[in-house]
Amino acid sequence: MDNTLLIDFETSPTKGYWWRGMYEVNPIKILEHSRILCYAYKWYGDREIKVVSQRMFPTYAKNKIDNKMLVESVVKLYEKAEYVVAHNLKAFDDKVANKGIILNNIMPPKRHRILDTLTIARQLFNFDSNKLDDLAAILGIGRKLPHTGFPMWEGCMEGILKDWLMMEKYNKHDIFLL
Repeated sequence: MDNTLLIDFETSPTKGYWWRGMYEVNPIKILEHSRILCYAYKWYGDREIKVVSQRMFPTYAKNKIDNKMLVESVVKLYEKAEYVVAHNLKAFDDKVANKGIILNNIMPPKRHRILDTLTIARQLFNFDSNKLDDLAAILGIGRKLPHTGFPMWEGCMEGILKDWLMMEKYNKHDIFLL
C-alpha cells in the first residue's frame, strides 16, 4: 500500500458582499473564491507527515491568491497515488482539489480510488458523531489541535507567519489523526 496517499486540505473562506441579514445569506458579489491554502499528506507506511502551503511558493510574495503551483504539487501526488484517503474526501477534499485544478487550467491527474473515512464511519458504525475530532477522541487516538479559530485563517490570508505556522501544524496533526 505504498501508493496510498493520506491527505487533508485547509481552504480559505469565500470573501464577498451581501445584504443585511444573518440567516438568509445571498451573496451580491464574490470578491475572492475559496481556495486551497495548504495541505498535509503522508504515504501509508511512511512515518513523516509533510505540509505544503501557499506561502512556500515564490508566487506568494507577489500574489497571495495565486495557488497554481500549490495545486500543481497536489496533482503530482495524485498522479502517484492508487488510493487517496481523507476524512470527507468525497464531499470535500477531492472536490476542492478538482476545483483548484480546473480554475488553474491544469491537466487533471489519473483517477484514483477513494477511501473516505467519514463515509466508512457512517456506513459501518453508529457513533454519536462522525467528526474527525470526535472519532479520534472516542478511539483514543487524540484530539484536533486547538487554535485561535477564524483569526488563524485570516492571518494566513494576510500573510502572517505565526498564523501560517499554526495552520501548518494544525493541518499536519489532522493527518496524524486520520
